[in-house]
Amino acid sequence: MAHRRRTSPRTSRPKSGHYAGTTTQDGPISFDVGDGGTSLTCLTFKIDSWSPGQVGVTDEPITITGVFPISPDGHFGQTVTGNGIRAGVDGTVTPAGTASGKLLVALVVVNGGNDVECSSGEVRWQARLT
Repeated sequence: MAHRRRTSPRTSRPKSGHYAGTTTQDGPISFDVGDGGTSLTCLTFKIDSWSPGQVGVTDEPITITGVFPISPDGHFGQTVTGNGIRAGVDGTVTPAGTASGKLLVALVVVNGGNDVECSSGEVRWQARLT
């Protein structure tokens, strides 16, 4: 009787290239996955954010120029803070060239001379390799 040697399943990395899609707020989202599928850069999206008093910013374009490492299973996630904006992004990029996740943005706007913090709440997104 022959014995087969067990091997662990091979994890495929996400495909590199430019991804584009939309958020549940009907705004665009796009980013680039680097060669080898190990990092994500040039994350750009538009978001609506509101305060509890209904002061808000709509269609706010946000670009995050940092690098998001992508784990071997395709997951990435990070919170970035700067210029009065805090953006948390979490997602997964697949070897099939699709991606999905969620983001949450908090930003400070001036209203009547006062700083007001606005939040997008959790926004889901989907994208695909273009």
